[in-house]
Amino acid sequence: MTRGLLALLIVLCFASAAFSPLYACGDKFLVNSRGVKQSLVYAAPHPGSVLLFRNADSKLARSLLNEELQQDLMRAGHEVHVARNAAELSEALEYGTFDVVIGDIADVGTLETALQSQAVKPLLMPVMGKVSKEDIKKAEGQYGRVLKASHRSSTMILLVNDMVDKAKKAAKA
Repeated sequence: MTRGLLALLIVLCFASAAFSPLYACGDKFLVNSRGVKQSLVYAAPHPGSVLLFRNADSKLARSLLNEELQQDLMRAGHEVHVARNAAELSEALEYGTFDVVIGDIADVGTLETALQSQAVKPLLMPVMGKVSKEDIKKAEGQYGRVLKASHRSSTMILLVNDMVDKAKKAAKA
């Protein structure tokens, strides 16, 4: 009898623990139906307009500035436009205003020339492949932020969000 009562007591203890909520750090994320949607995690605090320059001659730009990054930027709240050559770039800059222009570091000369005609100059954010740390620091000193080929998509979104914030603050000043 005591064995049966002891076994019943143990089963009831485990059963009651199984049905009670477990709280820990970030407990609001663990409760059913109250999790945060992944798409909201990287939502831009200040959505902006981003121009991706995907030069057809640049393998780096074609591989990094792809549809996935474009969709991620749009999910974060940014308005995204894509220019695939110099003609599309000049047309986009003629008819639109942008906070940030992203392109391959090899195309920076073309981008800077095109941006000179803008009344409100967007910030330029180069994309770099495998380069030395000194080159990256030099580019970051010149442009503020740099997208690297080794960055994950989430890191790229955060860096673009930061650049859009800087562009919005510069436009207000």
